[in-house]
Amino acid sequence: GASNDLTANGPAPEELLDEDYEAVFTYPDETDNDVAMLAVKLQGRRDYGQLDGVAYYRSSASRTFNGDALDVDDDETDDSEFTAINNRSHTRTQSAGFTGQLSRRKPLAGRDNNLVIGAGLDTAATRFDFNSEWAYLTDDRGTIGSGTFDEDAAVDLHSRATTASAFATNIWSPTTRLALTASARFNWTDVDLRDQIGTALTGDHRFARLNPGAGVTFQATPLINFYGSYTQSSRVPTPVELTCADPEDPCRLPNAFLSDPPLDQIVATT
Repeated sequence: GASNDLTANGPAPEELLDEDYEAVFTYPDETDNDVAMLAVKLQGRRDYGQLDGVAYYRSSASRTFNGDALDVDDDETDDSEFTAINNRSHTRTQSAGFTGQLSRRKPLAGRDNNLVIGAGLDTAATRFDFNSEWAYLTDDRGTIGSGTFDEDAAVDLHSRATTASAFATNIWSPTTRLALTASARFNWTDVDLRDQIGTALTGDHRFARLNPGAGVTFQATPLINFYGSYTQSSRVPTPVELTCADPEDPCRLPNAFLSDPPLDQIVATT
């Protein structure tokens, strides 16, 4: 378990620091993080091999409160009576999962062979909400809320990501100095997004991929070892990336992503 509070005020103009080196450009800028996690490891040996499993549950919450100054044009009218804005966000995630595997050492064609097979299931549900409150900037660069909120900036999103996976790897040694490895992992992921305000962020996304791997190791001498391998790995886009992937609908989640085209899985080859 962990809990921490962070107050981190950002960069300030040199002119402001020349007047008062301890001055901040705007405040507050606060983040409150809390997390709790429980993990259980299981082991057992049977005639057919070694069984291992890990199960976990994780709960986390993050709150942010950020006061920012607004760029106000002197020519603007009553609509510019506010000189600052208070941005607040709240993220809550509940996740759980289990992975189990069987390891078996049994000769293949009279040679050493080590086989590992397993499967896992992971799921996480997240609720994210965000709001912006019009505010006034004080003389010391703090903010005072007005109680009036920018409805166009509001976000309330529920997401659930579930991944089922199966994997296998086998190491066979045709000689005492040579080892051949083959592996594969299949992942199936379902990401569901539900916009609680409208439908702009709602979507259902499915991803599936088989990632292979192969390798060889040769012990030429007691001091010299040669090896080579080829592997692939992948990850699916996060809910934040998916909600910002429609060119026709600007992203409403506060992040660094723009309205990108629909995203595929990211695949790495090594």
